[in-house]
Amino acid sequence: MKIAMITTWDRQCGIAEYAKSLVSSLEKLGVDIQVFDKDNIEWRGLERCNIIHFQNQGSFWSGEWLMNVLKMLKTQNKRTIVTFHDSAVWEGFDFKNIDIAIAHREDIFKNILLSKETKQITFPMGIPEIPVKICSFGIGRNDNIAVKRICDELGFGYNIPSKWLPTKKLIEFIKSHDGVVLWYNEVGIVGSSAAARLAIACRRPLFLSNVSWFDDLDSIKTKNLYKARDLNCLKLFMESFYKNYLTIEEGFNNLAKKHKELYGRLY
Repeated sequence: MKIAMITTWDRQCGIAEYAKSLVSSLEKLGVDIQVFDKDNIEWRGLERCNIIHFQNQGSFWSGEWLMNVLKMLKTQNKRTIVTFHDSAVWEGFDFKNIDIAIAHREDIFKNILLSKETKQITFPMGIPEIPVKICSFGIGRNDNIAVKRICDELGFGYNIPSKWLPTKKLIEFIKSHDGVVLWYNEVGIVGSSAAARLAIACRRPLFLSNVSWFDDLDSIKTKNLYKARDLNCLKLFMESFYKNYLTIEEGFNNLAKKHKELYGRLY
């Protein structure tokens, strides 16, 4: 089974970015897929594909062109899928040569007069699954080895500054990450943590060790501040906050699994 994806590619276009995310996730699943730019289709390459999947938006091509291409593909016994990214359609368009029509919302289909032979499926618009990036700072106090181990176990990135940063640069560094961990050990003295307060000011979730140094932070009224009694608790806090923030159902990896199953049934 070889899939052809006809779409915009390598240009400033939201559907091009959608297609890249979907194709990348499909390739990770072992799907044999070839991308064809809509404005430069290699017809000989298309002949080697079993399923032709169009990523369609109303202004991409003329209805006459798409209708004729779909008709030609059916004479070659190709299976065809069209994802409609909006409800714009062409007057008089013949949908009968589409095996499966996909839309991201059910109400998109209200303007699309599909034939009885065309299967109608709603798949949500995928959400990119961007890896979580965590940072720490506070030279000499932070247990970077322990925090990195937790991040590695969760599949999160972990970064610390390679040197002391002035405040402006440190703010930029913090804001380029999804959260901050300050994991200090008890040292027999107490103080007030400027590092913790800067993380709060940068509006990033802050995960702390439950040590005396951070006791005075209890009086600060802020959301997304977590004190963990040990490293296992830290891991649970971070996993709950980030992995439950985006459900698997909404991500591109799950969307790719649905497409792979669909291709298999159609093939």
